[in-house]
Amino acid sequence: MIIRPALLAVLILVAAAALAQPGDKVARAPTANPPGTHTLNLKDADIQVLIATVSEITGKNFIIGPNVQGKVTVVSAAPMKPDEIYDTFLSVLRVNGYAAIPAGSMIKIVPEATAQQDGSGGLDGGRAHESDELVTQIVPVRHVSASELVPILRPLMPQGAQLIAHPGSNSLVISDRAGNVQRLTSIIARIDTVSDNSVEMIPLQHANAAELARTLTQLAEVKGAELQADAPKVFAD
Repeated sequence: MIIRPALLAVLILVAAAALAQPGDKVARAPTANPPGTHTLNLKDADIQVLIATVSEITGKNFIIGPNVQGKVTVVSAAPMKPDEIYDTFLSVLRVNGYAAIPAGSMIKIVPEATAQQDGSGGLDGGRAHESDELVTQIVPVRHVSASELVPILRPLMPQGAQLIAHPGSNSLVISDRAGNVQRLTSIIARIDTVSDNSVEMIPLQHANAAELARTLTQLAEVKGAELQADAPKVFAD
């Protein structure tokens, strides 16, 4: 078969157009991050690689415990500032059961159970704490019993958190993430209020005070049991 030159030129143009279809992938140069920002993308990376990367970006110094091991995956869709990367880092540690404990100019990375026994995680108000940072706080209670608050607050805390009532000082010792400690102290402040109970004296003109007090007490106890509340006290003078 003989192909004429004009037909051959047309075939070449068609083939070239097919090779340049929009669906083909064209390699593009990666877009540079804005100054002072970084993109953190790690897939199944060793957690110590993540710690080294965060140390390089934030300038923080870390001491890594011997039991800190495992693989982590971090995907960021947009560039982040160093403080945002550190917040993300703390969240990754929390998901994997680890915690960051400040110790002077260093930050210790240890398992969460070990961190709760560390004395350097106090929440003393001397500096701002990240929401995922593990801290310990003593909360004084003034108007209710600290022991009575334990069964109320315990269901609101994760399994690894600690909540202890100290009857002598009527205070609570809470060891948990800073964000949750702040939430718990807010709840305690709402509960720890002055009771609205008051004493009222009612003079009687025709009824017997002792009999009326006995009747009212019985009625109050029945009603209080139905509402699961403390019954008012009635006394005859």
